[in-house]
Amino acid sequence: MTRRLTGRKITPMSDWNAYYKLEKGRPVRPFYLRAMELCPTPGVAIDLGCGSGAETVALIEKGWRVLAIDAETSSLEAIRSLMPAGSDRLTLRKSRFEDLTELPDADFVYSFHSLPFCERASFDRVLALVRSGVVPGGVLAVSLFGPNDAWVKGGKVSGISKDAWLNSLIEFEMLHFHEVDDVGPTALEGPKHWHTFETIARKK
Repeated sequence: MTRRLTGRKITPMSDWNAYYKLEKGRPVRPFYLRAMELCPTPGVAIDLGCGSGAETVALIEKGWRVLAIDAETSSLEAIRSLMPAGSDRLTLRKSRFEDLTELPDADFVYSFHSLPFCERASFDRVLALVRSGVVPGGVLAVSLFGPNDAWVKGGKVSGISKDAWLNSLIEFEMLHFHEVDDVGPTALEGPKHWHTFETIARKK
């Protein structure tokens, strides 16, 4: 099933600060809201590629303990500025995905259009790390790019085939899967062809 993409999306650019300024104050994404409907009681969450921090802050407000990871200092500083002084349920970590070697056990792992920015040489290893970090009964909510995506074809981001991705989720029960294979807008560029897999799954 495919549909047309609407709304602002991430673009593979060098000026992430411009993107974060554009995203500042945005509401949480519908994908996040759907995941929350399917999630367990608040526990430990990981926000991979936390960006402007809308979902990180929302998780904290719902009572989660959150590890928010991003490679950009400006992202983490923006999130810190939004949190009440002395908040002890948020941990910020500056890291590229390629440099991740371990993650804490988590009840909820969230990443929207961020993991594809991991370099191809580390991509499969990082995906395996992300899957292994979800505890039994926990929820994985990620959006990845497929081989038809223009950025994947252009070598700007890493992609994965639908079959390869679904076959890697043998330990998970699929709760929501939506594929987009269509032209849609980007945040700071013109339209492009998007091929994405929105996935929400619970570890068995």
